[in-house]
Amino acid sequence: MSVRLRRTLAACTTLLAFAAFPATAGTAAAAPPHAAAQRAASGLPPVGAKIPCTMLAVGSSLRIGTEQLTVDFRGGKMQRVEPNQDDPVRSVRMQTLGFRVAADLPDGGTAVIELDGEDRDAASTLTLIQSFPPRYRQVDVIPVKLTITRPDQAPIVLTARRPLVYEAELTQYPPRGDQYRLREPLDFLNADGTTQATLETYPAKVGGL
Repeated sequence: MSVRLRRTLAACTTLLAFAAFPATAGTAAAAPPHAAAQRAASGLPPVGAKIPCTMLAVGSSLRIGTEQLTVDFRGGKMQRVEPNQDDPVRSVRMQTLGFRVAADLPDGGTAVIELDGEDRDAASTLTLIQSFPPRYRQVDVIPVKLTITRPDQAPIVLTARRPLVYEAELTQYPPRGDQYRLREPLDFLNADGTTQATLETYPAKVGGL
């Protein structure tokens, strides 16, 4: 089996696993019925919908210790639509139920970025910024951790200093291979609080892959 086929099958398996995630309690009270109707007319997805997306970030810049690496992250995410009380008509919140991307390292190891615990804050948003033609802004804010595995060594699990934040402007949702950008580099810390790795760039294409 080719390496490309194995990776494709792995990404599909990841998304199927996300689809099986149990629903967690909603993060905000339901919006009034009239707001729900107006939101639907705006083209935003309905509250409660679970939306899987594949993800490919080719040429990501990852620094581990003193090593400066260029790697390709592959994987996906699963998010559930929640009402956004701050803007109930033109915006929704996205609760991340699953997030996992993995990259091969030059020495045969792997780097895996995945959801750290539960996304209790559901700070990710999808907002209609223009009605015609439709344009949306999506900002993902996801608590993550980084696991580095080297040949013949125990895995090292690092905690992110802050949530992973990346964003894009879209002409449709769900995205179809749209380019997202990392808002700022993200440090990952070891147990004593020292920065052990930094995700410096993450040029992710999301959906439609």
